[in-house]
Amino acid sequence: MNATSTPSSAGAPIAPTALRVGPFVHVTRLSAETEDDASVQASDLLRRATDALVESGASANDVVRTRFYVGDLMHTAALRAEHARFFGAHVSPATIVHEPSTTLALDLDAVVSDSSPRLTP
Repeated sequence: MNATSTPSSAGAPIAPTALRVGPFVHVTRLSAETEDDASVQASDLLRRATDALVESGASANDVVRTRFYVGDLMHTAALRAEHARFFGAHVSPATIVHEPSTTLALDLDAVVSDSSPRLTP
């Protein structure tokens, strides 16, 4: 099992961001850090999620599912567009969950294939 974490502003880890068990990588509940529009927030979340994947030896090409948690369903079209822009031809299934208490958050799951590049420990 391999876990990576994101540092807080004080430099101490907040919580694991990516958890890898065998070929499976789970990026957990990244939350938007800005008050920008939904497209900018989604782009930032997807970039941070990809960074966590790379630290775990995976890549965006290994993503098999994403979940956005959003407080305002008016942002659905922007989230779908940003997801498609980010993943391009490799558009994994995406779910948008209405969660009124959340501005915007993201989970994603990846499965690393034998042909995927891996980091050495």
